[in-house]
Amino acid sequence: MKQHFLPEVYLKEFRNKERKLHCLDCYLLKHGRQVFDEPKYPSEVCRSKDFYTLKPSFWTKNPEMAGLPSLYIEKSFHSYETEYPKLIAKIKAKQKALPIKDTHLLIHIILDLKIRNEYFRKKVVPTALKDILETEISKLKNEIEQDREGRFSANAGKQFEIFSEKVRREYIESTEQHSESHLAHIAMTRDKNNEMHLKLSEHLPNFQWKVYTSNHGFITTDNPGFSFDYNEVIHNTKFDKGVVIFFPLTPSMCLSINTTKIDLRFQKIKAQKVITYQKATDELINFINDNHKYHISRYVFSDNADTINKIALRINKKHFD
Repeated sequence: MKQHFLPEVYLKEFRNKERKLHCLDCYLLKHGRQVFDEPKYPSEVCRSKDFYTLKPSFWTKNPEMAGLPSLYIEKSFHSYETEYPKLIAKIKAKQKALPIKDTHLLIHIILDLKIRNEYFRKKVVPTALKDILETEISKLKNEIEQDREGRFSANAGKQFEIFSEKVRREYIESTEQHSESHLAHIAMTRDKNNEMHLKLSEHLPNFQWKVYTSNHGFITTDNPGFSFDYNEVIHNTKFDKGVVIFFPLTPSMCLSINTTKIDLRFQKIKAQKVITYQKATDELINFINDNHKYHISRYVFSDNADTINKIALRINKKHFD
């Protein structure tokens, strides 16, 4: 079963009049070929076989989730995928304020699109697993080497090497483990009352929200959105204070949340979240489009050929000139 890691309901906003996405496949670069516009339907991209399906090995390693059906994660996305078009319609109509319920829903969806993503599975999860396990392995190694009280057997060092190699092989380097760890993480965050969602829902409305507008100038990718900090570092998922978050909603609208600027009105009226709208300069459009390159897995999308061809020209120039 093919399952979308970036939902069609999001991708559909970037379709052209023929209901296709102008698309660059960056896998071509790995084979020494230039990228070029290959229009595709949203149903054809950003999907993978059984990407969210829970398998027997998952329940073996996560017995606390043994009662979950195999399609639990896939079906959990259905509710907001029907709500998302209504929410985007309000922003496209330049509604000046969103009810707090819609505000929380938008935060929930943006976070979900980042966490459920293939990039998160292939890049973020392996790094996190490696950091955690390498730290624990290092601690145990130090305990064995510095043992002065005979707590460990004489051959503990050799056993440790066998153990650490097994951990690296079966957890740190295993794509299957990366997949199962990713699924466990998603499964634990399916509830809108999940701690991570609640934390962001309490945090992000306190800052200024702005939608930058353009004439079909914004692109998106198979891993949309990023944040930009004081040190001019681009992050995939960083929502702390001191960053500006950019998330393209449509080819003509990109949400920006500036966590360096407090929304004083929200401090007084928490029932709704004010959004301002501002026409983006060409410089800002290029900044937003260009900085998606750091966390892309494969695809770049646009709703018009001119924009995608300009992006292709820049990509090809960088790689082949």
